[in-house]
Amino acid sequence: MKEKIDHFRRHYRRNYVWIWISMATYGLSYFTYTVPHGFDSLISPFGIFRHLQDPTIMVVEIIIATYSLIVSLWNLSQLWAKPLRSASLMFVWVTFSIGLLAFDISNRMFSLGLPLTIFMAALVFETSRIGNNREREK
Repeated sequence: MKEKIDHFRRHYRRNYVWIWISMATYGLSYFTYTVPHGFDSLISPFGIFRHLQDPTIMVVEIIIATYSLIVSLWNLSQLWAKPLRSASLMFVWVTFSIGLLAFDISNRMFSLGLPLTIFMAALVFETSRIGNNREREK
């Protein structure tokens, strides 16, 4: 049992940023669930982003966060697991960044969610770039 705990500790130290990004993605899904009709005030050019609060999108977010958590905890590297994790998390955070930018433009206000999602998208990009450089150096 102690060996398994040490194994997970080693993977946590290696992938702690990805684990916390996965947790933030769970938080994003919870946020979209708890704020009902938040994107309903979007004007017509941005109407496609009204679907960011559909239950299917929330399920997709949870699936992506779970996949990212599994890849990070078990340090999976087979079958393009890590690039798929990076791309799917980048898709989620960039999509919500654009959606919140559309929300801010249509409501003529500044929300705190926009810089947070931009920061998370940049963190995903930078972490995947640094991780790829580390793997090449080995």
